[in-house]
Amino acid sequence: MTKEKTLNFRISKELYEKIKKKATENHETISSTARRFIQDSCEIISDVAGEILTPREQIFDFEYDGKAVSDTMCSLCDKKIKRGSKIKIQETNAGKKRTVCGTCKK
Repeated sequence: MTKEKTLNFRISKELYEKIKKKATENHETISSTARRFIQDSCEIISDVAGEILTPREQIFDFEYDGKAVSDTMCSLCDKKIKRGSKIKIQETNAGKKRTVCGTCKK
């Protein structure tokens, strides 16, 4: 079972009344209804963002094939890349770089 956290925030009286009305209609507590609203909103935002935003693979301007000179971690999957392994280095015009393992670079 995961540990739950408490979140306290202020809302307008109008919003409170809307949530209370919806909770009553669904035979839920106000707290459960508010939690469900937040969870559903986060899922919707995540789904929409995935369709609208540029995929991570397309934001880099340059790619270089290389060999790891020391142990490092893959920027995509957090897998350990051992020294001497083939890697791909991706870079933006602004100089932001990331190292990608052999599995993720395909």
